[in-house]
Amino acid sequence: MQEVLKAFEDSHRPLVCGHVKPDPDCIGSMLVMSTALRGMGKAAGLLLPENTVGRRYHFMPEMVNPPGLVNEPDLIVTLDTAMLKRINKPKEYHLPDVPICNIDHHLGNERFGRFNWVDTAAASTCQMVFFLLREMGITLTAEQATLLYAGLHTDTCGFSLSSTDYTTLTAGAELARGGAKIGWVCQKLHRSLHLNEFKLMRVVYDNMQISPCGRFAWSTVTYQELNAVGAEPRDIDDQVAVPRSIGGIKIAAFFSESKSGVIRINLRAEDDINILPLARSFGGGGHAQAAGAIMEGSLEQVVDRVKQLSIAYLDKVKEKVV
Repeated sequence: MQEVLKAFEDSHRPLVCGHVKPDPDCIGSMLVMSTALRGMGKAAGLLLPENTVGRRYHFMPEMVNPPGLVNEPDLIVTLDTAMLKRINKPKEYHLPDVPICNIDHHLGNERFGRFNWVDTAAASTCQMVFFLLREMGITLTAEQATLLYAGLHTDTCGFSLSSTDYTTLTAGAELARGGAKIGWVCQKLHRSLHLNEFKLMRVVYDNMQISPCGRFAWSTVTYQELNAVGAEPRDIDDQVAVPRSIGGIKIAAFFSESKSGVIRINLRAEDDINILPLARSFGGGGHAQAAGAIMEGSLEQVVDRVKQLSIAYLDKVKEKVV
């Protein structure tokens, strides 16, 4: 953390970035970090292409007045981003050749920055940002507390995952005391689906399947199905929760075809099974129990390969008896 603080102190024009397909943890940590840096007198910028934010999460940037790009940044601050190639930016935008400050909690983080603060024990990057700003003596606004709470809530599945510990709950309590609008956040996250997103969920439920062994479940959505319900690739987020919700499932997967021949895979695990090695076996990354990848090929080919690898992986790992 100390080298991060020194990097901030020496910077005048930091640019804050996050990962592609930004989730609330990424969005919240980015928005709070960029606005906090501006509050410190820094000419901070934010790289968050609007068309990459899922419609369900539009309420987050609308809560604050996020800064735009900054001319000639002298520091790149990446948040919740495990790999340099995963930075969310327009194709035509090239990151300047300046030092990178990498703040993240992914187990598979590649430590690509000059300054790396990677805490794999942290439940979310928003949790890390909360403690970082507290160390800096910054008092959060109610809006900033709300944004950090949204990221903390989603990355812990409502404080239900094994990553939730005393530190996580302490951060949540402090954010609540700081004015975080907990009920409003939960309404936006869980009870504010657009009709097209609701129709997409019907497809996810209809397409769900379970392997004969009863330990692996998955669902799919094709490019044609996505278009048919009026949804967009940016609306693909946590639909993997559907196959994950079935009792006895150890690994759940969701396969989405954002364009023909390109398949995005979301993986989740239960009972402390570490699926990061599994995700890496087909070019992916992420956390121990939440990982993903992108593969090329037909949907049927990708599903069959990942299904076979997942079942074989389950045969190798020692499952926790619950």
